[in-house]
Amino acid sequence: MLYMMNVHEMVSVRGFTLIETMIVILIVALMAAFAAPGFRERTVKAQVGGAVTELQAALAMARSEALTNGKTAVLTSSSGADFSTGWEVKVPIRGSNSSDPDFIAASFQPPKGLSEFTLYNAVNNQVKFFGDGRLDLSSDAYFCIKAESTANTEERKVLLTRAGQAMVLNDSCGNP
Repeated sequence: MLYMMNVHEMVSVRGFTLIETMIVILIVALMAAFAAPGFRERTVKAQVGGAVTELQAALAMARSEALTNGKTAVLTSSSGADFSTGWEVKVPIRGSNSSDPDFIAASFQPPKGLSEFTLYNAVNNQVKFFGDGRLDLSSDAYFCIKAESTANTEERKVLLTRAGQAMVLNDSCGNP
């Protein structure tokens, strides 16, 4: 026998209505819109920070190679122009009497998204460490590392002293 339910006996079905779902989607979209600019700023800071860390590692390696071998070691750009395409640490081949660095000990790549990665006040656009760890500089040189977003510009200056030390400054990339 077929039993027919009347309207009062129907069990109510629980769930979300279309309007409730749309309100939740709207709230999530508003939260994402407010969070996105802050996330972009953190990304820009991380790009510059990563480039500074990579550069410090390369400088430390070049200086260490120069001190270890007692011969010149050079940090130079991969392209020969600016450092935005990457850089290399070059050292003399072990056992060689040549003072000119001719062996690439390591290559480095900067993070993507940098608007500037330039070396200023250096001879031949390279950083040359002598065998005693000092730099071949007539004055202090510096790297300018910069990334830009729509809201601001994040930049760091890595100052190189003639003693062979690198100091990271939060200054703008004007004169050292």
